[in-house]
Amino acid sequence: MCLTFKLLEGVRSYHRQIPADDSMKESMMAEQPVSVTDGMRIGEVAAAVGVDTSTIRYYESVGVLPEPERTPSGYRSYMSGGVERLRFVTLARSLGVSLDDIRQILDLRDQGEAPCGYVRDVLDHQVDAVEERIEQLQVLSGELRRLQEAARTLPDTGSDDPCVCHILLPAGAGHGQRTT
Repeated sequence: MCLTFKLLEGVRSYHRQIPADDSMKESMMAEQPVSVTDGMRIGEVAAAVGVDTSTIRYYESVGVLPEPERTPSGYRSYMSGGVERLRFVTLARSLGVSLDDIRQILDLRDQGEAPCGYVRDVLDHQVDAVEERIEQLQVLSGELRRLQEAARTLPDTGSDDPCVCHILLPAGAGHGQRTT
């Protein structure tokens, strides 16, 4: 297993150790590693990795996963390397890594290059993006709290009012005032 995958798996394990509630803790405790055998069908791979079969087909269609071998009857037949690649893609996506970045990481690896420098850059970008999103969400939270307070003091609109709900009017439209 490559260092990048170990790093991502470590992050995933860390997140699993912080259950949101007792029911989540129980479901995570029940999760057991699934052994992978060569020649697995798509449904078996989906169950082993924890994704939908449509997700696997999508990743194949966009070139993140290679087309698997086919059985004589036409079924997809996945080898352990393809399953590990899917696990990597699934884990990277859970961290918000874009498919383009995942494709680049895998391309570097397939070319025999260590993708670690690129992964560092991706992680730097992800951290910056998450911090920016947190700031945006804090601003949104403040706006929602102000609107929530205003909503508590506003009367309900009548059924003859053409406005759907005056609570959600733009701030400059005069909350509680009917515009004509």
